[in-house]
Amino acid sequence: PVIDALLHSAEADDELLEGLIRSSGKPEENEAAPALFLKTDSWHLPHLDRIRRVFPSTPCYFLYRDPAAILRSHHRERGSQMVPEFVDPWRFDIDPASVDFANPDAYAERVLAAIFRQAVVTAENGKVIPIAYSQLPDLMWDRLAHDLGLGNTVWDAAKERAKLHSKDPYRPLEDPAVARPTMVTNTALLADFRRLEELRVQTFGLGREQVPP
Repeated sequence: PVIDALLHSAEADDELLEGLIRSSGKPEENEAAPALFLKTDSWHLPHLDRIRRVFPSTPCYFLYRDPAAILRSHHRERGSQMVPEFVDPWRFDIDPASVDFANPDAYAERVLAAIFRQAVVTAENGKVIPIAYSQLPDLMWDRLAHDLGLGNTVWDAAKERAKLHSKDPYRPLEDPAVARPTMVTNTALLADFRRLEELRVQTFGLGREQVPP
């Protein structure tokens, strides 16, 4: 919440943002400096240039998923960005007057389309490296450990955590093969999903997710 507030504050400068991020990964006395992973939210993409100014040489990854799976997840448990009363629709270039509050699923699809559009633009400009949800967790220790120069200690802990649901460690992960189908009607969203897949394959040379025709 604090980093989110700084990113959206016109008064907070880059030095303050850098200090806050660095302090969150500050080691205890006599401990080696740890590797710090900064996880931002998807709606922070418009502020990526500011983060890159502070940490210009730090790799930046954008984790994405099949839009149908994302919408299905938010239908079950909505994130704050999908609730116009919580996150200003203007952050996604959506006029609040155009929001149909009686159809939250339709609004979620509009928000997701805006996020995917921004993701494609930043990925095409080389500012983020797209990673598909289906590549995890294996990609972390098969490729990213080497690319980021991290030792086994970090990834041993990550492997244990990867066995649990990211939001609820007491709930089993959803099996995509048996998940309830979700219809995605936004053609621009589907096109941007395909484009992210193309950019990802160019980077990793790995198989694609199941993209609708």
